[in-house]
Amino acid sequence: VIGAGCGRTGTTSLKAALEILYGGECHHMDTIKAGHFDQCPVFEKFWEQQQAGGPIDFGNFYEDYTSAIDFPSSFFYKELLEKYPNAKVVLTVRDSNKWYKSTLDTLYYSKQKLFHLWITKFGNMLLFKSMLMKLIWNGHYESKFEDKAFAIQRYEKWNAEVKATLPAEKLLVFEVAQGWEPLCKFLGKPIPDVPFPNVNDSKSFIEEIDFAANMSWWF
Repeated sequence: VIGAGCGRTGTTSLKAALEILYGGECHHMDTIKAGHFDQCPVFEKFWEQQQAGGPIDFGNFYEDYTSAIDFPSSFFYKELLEKYPNAKVVLTVRDSNKWYKSTLDTLYYSKQKLFHLWITKFGNMLLFKSMLMKLIWNGHYESKFEDKAFAIQRYEKWNAEVKATLPAEKLLVFEVAQGWEPLCKFLGKPIPDVPFPNVNDSKSFIEEIDFAANMSWWF
């Protein structure tokens, strides 16, 4: 399964759902944050290859994962589908204004709160910061995320491009509030006897960022 949705569209909940359905690890931004910072330069290389017109040499990068969703993998959904033609694509979506507020209050908040603290002694964080700036804030959002109209236009354009690119049988446009039924029907999986995951709400994310910022001053 390949995810094509932007961050803050329920990708963390989808990650948990896919790991229940497939019993293996789903690659997500959280995968990198959990300690795989060595992947950051790899994703920068993928990005550079894509921006140069491709092809992207994924090698065996994704062999240990049953699915890959969320930024940075979602930037490469078309190329990943070429490499894995039997895969299906899930585009997570939500209301545009709610998406912007959630992203501004969490992901962009973390950028403003933490990036200036990640200096030379935070080697792994510097790798992470470099990837985020290159691919997301300076790349995908062209250094204009604070411009709400631009950011929402970019978000809606991305979603429209995904829908226009993929045939209906390959794509599920999905809101995590819909729960198991549409996802399992699309993937041909039985509905699990557990509630659909609901994780990574904005309040918890902000609390984690504030904790990390406070701890950084001790180093």
